[in-house]
Amino acid sequence: MSASKRGVALVVLFLVLVILVETGFLCLLLLSTDAAIRDRTAPEIDSAGEIADAGVHLALARLKQATDARDNDGDGEADEGIRYHRDMLDPRVIERIEGNLGRIGTLAWREEDDRNGNGLPDFGEAGVSPLPLAGGALITYSVFSQKDGIDNDWDGAVDEGDEAGSVTLVSRGRFGRATAVVSYTGSFARRFTPVDSPRWRPGACLISGDDLRIAGNARFLGTRGNVHANRFLALLGTPTVAGNATACRGLTRSDRAVVDGVAGGRARAWPLPDVRPEALLDGCRYVLAGDGRVTDGDRRILFDPDSRETFRGWSPGQGGWTFSGHGVDPSLARGSYFVAGHATLAGTGQAGIVGKGAFGPSTRTFRMSVVATGDIEVGGNTRLRHDLPGGLLLVAGGDIRIQGNEDLDQYLEGLIIAGEQVVIAGSADIEGAVLARASRNDSGLNETSEVRGSPAITYNGGLVTAFPVLDPNRPFFILEPSLISFKER
Repeated sequence: MSASKRGVALVVLFLVLVILVETGFLCLLLLSTDAAIRDRTAPEIDSAGEIADAGVHLALARLKQATDARDNDGDGEADEGIRYHRDMLDPRVIERIEGNLGRIGTLAWREEDDRNGNGLPDFGEAGVSPLPLAGGALITYSVFSQKDGIDNDWDGAVDEGDEAGSVTLVSRGRFGRATAVVSYTGSFARRFTPVDSPRWRPGACLISGDDLRIAGNARFLGTRGNVHANRFLALLGTPTVAGNATACRGLTRSDRAVVDGVAGGRARAWPLPDVRPEALLDGCRYVLAGDGRVTDGDRRILFDPDSRETFRGWSPGQGGWTFSGHGVDPSLARGSYFVAGHATLAGTGQAGIVGKGAFGPSTRTFRMSVVATGDIEVGGNTRLRHDLPGGLLLVAGGDIRIQGNEDLDQYLEGLIIAGEQVVIAGSADIEGAVLARASRNDSGLNETSEVRGSPAITYNGGLVTAFPVLDPNRPFFILEPSLISFKER
């Protein structure tokens, strides 16, 4: 090989060595940079996981507090808000529940805020307010389910996941640029309505779960002629109470109010029934749906609104159904009616005929029980006797209002229960017991429970509800954090 060729070869060899050295150096640089990034990211991932894990346990602690039968917030009532299956994810109720049912930073989140379509709140979505931590943030969300085969929230779907029973908590932790997700599924140690739960036996003519105001010259008679309010009771005007008049927060009494028994404002809170109209759906003979149709217990269609007629005196309207007994045979109208929405009872007698005349009542008595998911209003000449077992006459998920002037013939026999408030005005004659559950005040028909005018309520005992008792000292379910599943990513 000539000297010139050897020189070229040496130059090429030198250039190759330079390229190899630079390539090796670049690879080492990239490897060290990637390792540095991993070293910085790994602690963030670990920290995010620790935050998410701590969040799910914090949510479990809050959820257990919401069902521990203790008055944790000192407002005089333990575990308030645990009332209805449909209440579990209702933000209007969740804000009032002790422990907020385990939801942290997601109370204002709605389905329309779900940008990625995963069905759960995420960082950065509207309605999410993460709980700030040192260097990180936390949010949790509760999902309930119950497999009882009942459409508890009356939305047309059974066991779709928003009904009570078991709970899944999803916790998201964020630290720096890393996000971790932890889910935890637990079950309630006691079902919301156990089969062997005690049934409620009213111990008074009139009971309110909240405040109660009695004015006029109302009379409460019978061997169970008592009046009770789980908060404040006001006896104004000239009412007559044959038994006891008691309240838990205080009693106001006029000089003309007559109480034959004990009158006191520091009584213990009375256990009340868990009023859910939906629980009576299968026991009702007729179902008056929101679309104007009527079905029987086998879901066969008995009435179509296109017929432009009425069904045994019932006619559909905006937001519910109205019953008028004018020209209706009482034997034909007999039965129990489940109304999806509001129910209005316009009367069972002849319009324009004064019921309480010289020859006695002219209004016919109908054998009829009405259960409504909304409000129930009673007016006109109305005479009703219960048809459901246990003496259930009127059961409303919302308010009940019974009103009319002194000349109307109004007679109601049975148990009257409102999930919210009750107002009785005029001169209604009631043989049975009346309960204003007052679990909330969302209806707007009545602002508070009140009796005015000259009605008479007579109760001698013997009624038993189909609803289990809600005893604040013995809750129906307590969440025990027994692990069913645990996932982390």
